[in-house]
Amino acid sequence: MKRIFPVVLFSAAMGVVFAQDSWKIAAETRADSIRAKFLDPDDREVLVAVHRGDWRNYAENSLEGIENAVRMGADIVEIDLRRTADGELVLMHDPKIDRTTTGKGLVSDMTLAELRKLRLRNGVMGRTPYRIPTLREVMLAQKGRVLVNLDKAFDYFDQVMEILDETGTAAQVIMKGSAPADEVRKRYGCHLDKVLYMPVVNIDVDDAVEKVRDYLDVLDPPAIELVFADSCNMVAPEIGRLCKGRTRVWYNSLWSSLAGGHDDFASLIDPDRGFAYLVDSLGCSIIQTDQPRFLTGWLSDRGVKRWQPAAADMKRFRRMARREQREADWAQFSRYRDANSRLTKAPAVVFMGNSITDGWAKKRPEFFNCRNMVGRGISGQTTSQMLVRFRADVIELKPKAVVILAGINDIACNNGVISLEDIAGNIKSMCEIARAAGIKPILCSLLPASRFSWAPELAPAGDVKRLNSILKAYAEDNSIDFVDYYSTMVDNEGGFDSRFTRDGVHPTEAGYEVMEQIIQSFISAYVD
Repeated sequence: MKRIFPVVLFSAAMGVVFAQDSWKIAAETRADSIRAKFLDPDDREVLVAVHRGDWRNYAENSLEGIENAVRMGADIVEIDLRRTADGELVLMHDPKIDRTTTGKGLVSDMTLAELRKLRLRNGVMGRTPYRIPTLREVMLAQKGRVLVNLDKAFDYFDQVMEILDETGTAAQVIMKGSAPADEVRKRYGCHLDKVLYMPVVNIDVDDAVEKVRDYLDVLDPPAIELVFADSCNMVAPEIGRLCKGRTRVWYNSLWSSLAGGHDDFASLIDPDRGFAYLVDSLGCSIIQTDQPRFLTGWLSDRGVKRWQPAAADMKRFRRMARREQREADWAQFSRYRDANSRLTKAPAVVFMGNSITDGWAKKRPEFFNCRNMVGRGISGQTTSQMLVRFRADVIELKPKAVVILAGINDIACNNGVISLEDIAGNIKSMCEIARAAGIKPILCSLLPASRFSWAPELAPAGDVKRLNSILKAYAEDNSIDFVDYYSTMVDNEGGFDSRFTRDGVHPTEAGYEVMEQIIQSFISAYVD
């Protein structure tokens, strides 16, 4: 039997017509349209919920990550709430800020002003320019655009409602919790005609079916979130049938223990084992995922017509999808795998590095090709990543020598904070591995830098100079050739001489020409 739902609209100008078998909603915003689908248990379109925003490309629970999730077509964005020492509701999953920010400590021990001084980290612990947002900021930014699922918010229900009332966004918010139905009705019944409320039920427990029935009878919720770890769970199909025509079923495909193994990872291998099983066998019509682009693509392949981002956004999303694939391969073994396999003879010299080396091989290919040398630089990489792929991209190529230019992205904290000693340790390890394989290491100084466009708060000039001193001393103590680019290319303030760079980090062609002149004498004994 189809339910008739009370709908709270965003504008007094919007009209609602109810009937036993149909309704009409004058939707003025995209959020209205999504809400109408959410409230219709007979609508079989699978809604896409994005977990903590687009954290693969931005930072979890960031304004920017949420915005990108919405732009790629998310119907629902899930976020987490914590309360600060001065009573502000901010977006944060963990009780502590250690994992996701540049700071340490409990959210509850810090004021909003203190938290604002920090920067969020991305999914691989790299520092980002993004800051911790408040719930108020998120709701104002996404007003009328998407449904917002608030996790870890049940204890702050009354305060949440004050913010939602203030921002006029209550109708697009999904609250959730696992408290018994009677308790929810007693404590928060006054709010249930404003927000969407979704119970959460662990269906691995013995009384799961009874709990679901109770929620349906007492709260009549528009959706129920179901969780199960046991892949042999036999009540999941039964609950799916129980909910059919009465409420939507929400499953989290984030990881195995939430969906009995039918998760994102299973879906990436075989969608029939993941998304398709949840939808076709368990009656799921809302999937929360960490792979939104893959899920929306799968839905499109099934003929599901969904809202599509603008063409310019789609192009950007395709680029991001490629970046996501690279990030899944943290050290980026895949970057040069095909190029390495196509080599018909061992290169004389391999240049190992980051974007500086990558740009060198691209801008000055003649310098490499005529000498049987190859570049194995990857933009953004730190020494930790280079060390991991050193065997694949250097040792297995069997060169006579390897030129190592690395460390500037470590100083920029691209993969988190690391000491100069540990940066030097990674570089020393590369030299030692090369020597053990009979390959001559040639160690280079870092190029000068006094600023980073992607981390403007840092002042790297002193660290660059100190790391160069450490590397030079190591090279002298171990009879390793040391190539000093720094002294020729530094300006009076410790930065990159503007004659050789445009952005203060990467050489221009003129800069690469200078580097070629400097390195020539070190590689001449090895090139063909």
